[in-house]
Amino acid sequence: MNTNPPIKVDYTPTGNFWIDNGLVHLLIKKGPGIYPANDLLRELRNDLLQPTGKMDQYYDQNTKQLVTYPKLGWIAPASHFIKVNDTSSNKISVAGKEYRTAPANPELNLKYKSKIADCEICGTHGLVVDTSMWIFPMVAAVDKFGNFYSGSKKGTLLCPRCAVAGVACYLSLLWVVQGRQTLHIFLFHGDLKDLELLRKEVIDYLKLSESKAGNVKLPFYGDYPHETILALLLELFSHIGSSKTLSDERRKILASIFGVETAAVGSKGSKLSLYCLSGSIEGTRQVFKARHLSNITQLHALYKLYEGWIAALADSQNPKQALTQVFRQFTVSQKQREETIWREKIAWAILEFSDPLPYVEDYLFEGKLRSDNKTPLVWGTVNVIDYYCKEVLSMEEKLIKVLMGFGSNLGKQSAEKKDMSVLYALRNAKNVEEYLKVLNDAQFRFEMMVPREIVELQEESKIFNTPWVRVKTLLSIYAMNSYLRTLKGGNEGQGGEKDE
Repeated sequence: MNTNPPIKVDYTPTGNFWIDNGLVHLLIKKGPGIYPANDLLRELRNDLLQPTGKMDQYYDQNTKQLVTYPKLGWIAPASHFIKVNDTSSNKISVAGKEYRTAPANPELNLKYKSKIADCEICGTHGLVVDTSMWIFPMVAAVDKFGNFYSGSKKGTLLCPRCAVAGVACYLSLLWVVQGRQTLHIFLFHGDLKDLELLRKEVIDYLKLSESKAGNVKLPFYGDYPHETILALLLELFSHIGSSKTLSDERRKILASIFGVETAAVGSKGSKLSLYCLSGSIEGTRQVFKARHLSNITQLHALYKLYEGWIAALADSQNPKQALTQVFRQFTVSQKQREETIWREKIAWAILEFSDPLPYVEDYLFEGKLRSDNKTPLVWGTVNVIDYYCKEVLSMEEKLIKVLMGFGSNLGKQSAEKKDMSVLYALRNAKNVEEYLKVLNDAQFRFEMMVPREIVELQEESKIFNTPWVRVKTLLSIYAMNSYLRTLKGGNEGQGGEKDE
């Protein structure tokens, strides 16, 4: 059996996002060609090890002396997956204490099966190795780790090419750690040449120096995956129109790969998708435990949405910053930590082009109203919501304007009269009859005229071709935001002060 088989590094994809990103790293590092597997693995091992800042000692049997040397450890975040220690060195007792007889030098070795088989990633028939967590973290040895990768209950067999690429992927990751307990890993996936171009011309210029907190700068992030994905996309999108970091040529490359370049008539959309692997870092050994795997595919459509938001915030001195502030706000301080579950749900809905309004409403009532910081939504939030309602939820602009006007008045009246009963009843309306009853009650309680546009029902209980419950929810958001603004003493408008 050849225990150092040659492997081909080329642009042939496997279809697996982790392995393909590892192949891209090998292409950038070595270039296309045929290389001995162990030689590549040794080079990767050297790149994955770094001084820990601590010192250790070993006993030199030739000089009969203790020698101090810098300890090596696996770089983050690979250190949460690779738990390979050096067990090769003998130990000797000196003055009652055991010392190694050589510096600790952990190695990564492939353990080949005695029989040839098919690689369960690329299908190649030949030598295979059993996966372990340091090769391919989506699947782990059954007797050591919980199985995460669907469709495999007995571990996974990989060919040498896929196994080495699995290790190389650790050097391709974008990642952040939240509070030392949650790890988010980002990987784009698509054609290997596009991935190589993105990595060399964009990602490597935006990456930060490696640290324990991550290697990418995000405007916000939290314990949950979708809020952090949204933050990453906002950061990347912000460099397409203009950038202090990327050259014009690199911005064009980013736009082309994301499928958003204006010159591409009939563009089929993004050439890449984005994966996010999220999980917790657990135990004294700080081992990664996967909890969620997300795949975002419509990057081009999300960028078009981003462009629309920036245009809707044109009155701001810095629309990009204003948009970031809109999404950053959806947190509440609870027990010495920031709870971001509302931002996570809103981000999930946006990334899926679903309806985020129920989560915005919930944030106002359950988050803002119950917190010590009873302030309205930040400036620009209503612009962002209105644009999303029109472009994604297909609500008519006239209906949105009527709801905003009536909702602002309803919230103001509730605050001035110190009567929140109508606001709570509106939020809790379970059917269209209850919704209409609440509006009728508001009309008499506050002596307000209810616009006919928001009470005229169509088939299937729709209003202006919009489900009644969505109309109710948007009205509730406008009303509660106006209530909070009035409590704060703000002027008529959409929320807080501009660019605050």
